Amino acid sequence: MLLLLGGFLLLMLVGLPVALAMAVSSLVYILVSGITPDVTLAQRMIAGVESFPLLAVPFFILAGNLMNIAGVTGRIYKFAVALVGWMRGGLGHVNIIGSVIFSGMSGTAIADAAGLGTIEIKAMKDHGYSTEFAVGVTAASATLGPIIPPSLPFVIYGMMANVSIGALFLGGVIPGVVMTLFMMATVAYFAHRNGWGSDAPFSWPQIGSAALEIFIVLAFPLVVWLLVVAGMSVNMAVGIGLVVLLALDWYFDFSAVMALMAPVILIGGMTLGWFTPTEAAVAAVIWSLFLGLVRYRSMTLQTVAKATFDTIETTASVLFIVTAASIFAWLLTVSQAAQTLTDAMLGITQNKWVFLLLAEHPDPVRRLLHRHHRRDHHPGADPAADRSETGHRSHPFRPDHDAEPDDRPAAPAARHGAVRARARGEALRRAHDHGDPAVAGAAAAGARRHHLHPGTDALAA
Repeated sequence: MLLLLGGFLLLMLVGLPVALAMAVSSLVYILVSGITPDVTLAQRMIAGVESFPLLAVPFFILAGNLMNIAGVTGRIYKFAVALVGWMRGGLGHVNIIGSVIFSGMSGTAIADAAGLGTIEIKAMKDHGYSTEFAVGVTAASATLGPIIPPSLPFVIYGMMANVSIGALFLGGVIPGVVMTLFMMATVAYFAHRNGWGSDAPFSWPQIGSAALEIFIVLAFPLVVWLLVVAGMSVNMAVGIGLVVLLALDWYFDFSAVMALMAPVILIGGMTLGWFTPTEAAVAAVIWSLFLGLVRYRSMTLQTVAKATFDTIETTASVLFIVTAASIFAWLLTVSQAAQTLTDAMLGITQNKWVFLLLAEHPDPVRRLLHRHHRRDHHPGADPAADRSETGHRSHPFRPDHDAEPDDRPAAPAARHGAVRARARGEALRRAHDHGDPAVAGAAAAGARRHHLHPGTDALAA
């Protein structure tokens, strides 16, 4: 264990990339300790990416690249200038708002920085902003990509930790909004301190046009809902809404309505059950191709090929990190490193809030303190993705938001325990519907006993 972690930390300190540090330290540990044949390294690394949800990685990256070559980034920039360019430090606010919009389409920080970043940095430098400030704002706002849904890291984490990806998407909305507001407040502070003015004239027509586009996008799901209430099928209502929206966009040539519709289509499609979060990445690619080839007609076969090759290069670098993390996490589990660290932390404190603060301390193995239990159905590719079974039983936090206590009963250790828990819930629901106090009392007692002793069913079985 010490050789594995020590080698990883040493390689990180000498400046080796994280993926290489994990892969090399894992190989050295296998060769020195002889804990497993060296062929296991390749087997585990390949197994780490043999997963359907990971298909979202190349498709989300491709969607972002296609949006860039389709001219959507320029339209987003013009829309953001009309909306907030009149503020003091206007282009800084434009940078942030543009990243918020683009985050709803790509789900990655790389596509955001590569697409909008080139336009925004050049524009800010042309308006007299320092290179440091322009690059800093662009880099900071690009971090909204993995937070505002749809998010590629949420897809990967949800697959590794067996957590609802939809819940993770919803969990990223409020943090994304809060980060946006704080970034804009920071830009406003620097603009006030340095005496910066606006970068675009204040114009009611421009603001009204931007507000109208936002209203149209927000009105789309409302119109679909009204059509469904009126008796129309969901598919027909959505189809009619999209046709009307495309006709309006074709006639009025809106700046960013089609770009703003991307997250509405993706989140709405997942909500209606049309596609899974992984398939939503494919839907994003299809929407990007439609905008570039049909609506704006700005794509050619050469540009599509270039976007594809760029996607291959980026995907290879991302998935190599996943493969290296897979073997590293497996060796940590085999050597019981995470269990040792978890037991040490639980020996210090049993208070769940103190445990959370200590476990979230920013060191390279912090999350292993309460996320060490590997699931048999998939060799997790993220050392931080799995939750410690001991820590999970002792400290009831939701897996999709570590800082929020979970009042639900802890999951039983065995699958038949989960079946019994569901049976109790069904019994309680039926008793409530039929007004049977005896059955309701028995089911409620069982539910309370299961809440207080979550491992009872597994032990009884």
